[in-house]
This record gives sequence, C-alpha cells and structure tokens, in this order.
Amino acid sequence: MATTKLFNKDGTETPPRPRWNDNKQEIAEKAVDKLFAGKHCPFEEDEKEELIDSIVKHWYESVDLFELAKDFDDDGWHVDREFIDHLDSVDGELTGVIIEMIKEWGETNDIQQPLPFGTELDCGVIDGVYKYEPAKYKVKVRDDLGLLDPTSRRLIKWEDAVLKSDK
Repeated sequence: MATTKLFNKDGTETPPRPRWNDNKQEIAEKAVDKLFAGKHCPFEEDEKEELIDSIVKHWYESVDLFELAKDFDDDGWHVDREFIDHLDSVDGELTGVIIEMIKEWGETNDIQQPLPFGTELDCGVIDGVYKYEPAKYKVKVRDDLGLLDPTSRRLIKWEDAVLKSDK
C-alpha cells in the first residue's frame, strides 16, 4: 500500500507514526515499567526481563490472548486462567504506551491534514478528523449499493488514505 507523506505547518516532512514493529523493545519496556509501578502488579520483580523478552517475541496489536498465552507457555511460563488475566493487563499497558507515543508524535510534529473534507477515498468520503488520536480521518463508508452510510464511519490514518480511482 502506498503511503502518503505527512508534513508539518512549515512544510517539513514528519517522521512516520510510531508503530509496534518499529519500537518493540522500547514499548515493551515502558509498558512493563508501568505495570510494575502499579499498585497490584501480578508479576514478580525477577520475572521482569523474561516478561519483556516474551512480549517482544510474541505480542502484536489486537493479539488473541489465548494464542499469546500458548506462546508464553512455550517460553516456560506457568499458564492458567489467572495468567491469561495477567496477560490482559499487559496487553492494556502495551496498547496504552502505543497510544501515548502516537499522541506525542502528533503534538510534537504539528502534522497538517493532507486531504480536505469531502475528498473521495476508495472506501468512502472524508467526513471529519478523529479527535481521540492524531492524524486520522473519519470516513463515511459506502454500502453495497455504493451509497454513503449516514451512520457508519471508518477510521483511516492520514498516511493510509487512498484516493478513489477512476475505474
């Protein structure tokens, strides 16, 4: 998929959006630090490095926690129902760190919207900007008949927006 370059208000190209695959170690360390700083960390201090290693090796965004638990079991962790609950806490911290990094990226780079509202994309029409995460459009999607659905929106990263082709 072609990626649209993003620019700040001065016309300087911005660095890419932070992603798990590009920042695994940093994200895992920050998330585990937050988990251990919490009131009720379900892991022991001597498990910290092993936890980070297993996260870097197996975790990805929207991972199925049962599949992740199998991978952790293969790494030698004692996996039971309670452990899967602990992985849910880990998953939440990892997601939170990624969201924080994206928000910081958006604020630091003052990214300018590359396409105006009303622009036709391959999946619909740009209808607004998502206010909870930087550099994302709200796009009115088309139904099976090609009509714009007045109630449904898809979130599209600015850099992933694909203009409607003239077929």
